[in-house]
Amino acid sequence: MPDADALSPDRALLRLPEEALLPSYAAALAEGLVPDGGGLPPEKGLMAHLRSLNDPETPVRLPDGGFTRKVPGTHFWLAAGDMFIGTVNCRYALTPYLRRRGGHVGYAVRPGLRGRGFATRGLALALAHMRERGFERVLLTCRSDNTPSRRAIERAGGMLEDEAPDAVSGELVRRYWIALRAVPALPPPGGQPEVLDPEAGAA
Repeated sequence: MPDADALSPDRALLRLPEEALLPSYAAALAEGLVPDGGGLPPEKGLMAHLRSLNDPETPVRLPDGGFTRKVPGTHFWLAAGDMFIGTVNCRYALTPYLRRRGGHVGYAVRPGLRGRGFATRGLALALAHMRERGFERVLLTCRSDNTPSRRAIERAGGMLEDEAPDAVSGELVRRYWIALRAVPALPPPGGQPEVLDPEAGAA
């Protein structure tokens, strides 16, 4: 396992969740990483949790305790060697809820590695992935008081659209759009990206 103290963000890559990373992932959960709501709870077993993350039939748990269907997308783990660093969700469609909170891209870094540039690295890799999928711009959201996330989004070119309270928690949420036109997009595999409940300008 790489030395966490010497680990450089540029070594981190997006990988699909895999068994080899489970020991490091379990350590991240013990540090306080909040598991993704799009998978089975880790208490059901880490292997079952891992398999469920990209299972389209596994419902997504919402903050209000309800469930909804999973939109098309890919759940990645940010990792270097056999060290789990964080999670990156790339969503290829937006629902009304995701338009207000969640957006196309979501990410989280394990508590022990925060503040070292891994969120910026994960976001850059996610934007490259979305560009390759054919998206021209993507929506990202963060709590207004989450200064590190806000700075990462703004460094990546995020343009603030609005700030409004979350309908469930009341927390202020900022919504940003990031344009991906700077680099020519590759043709998306199988045609155009799927859009649920499209809105003007949404990919």
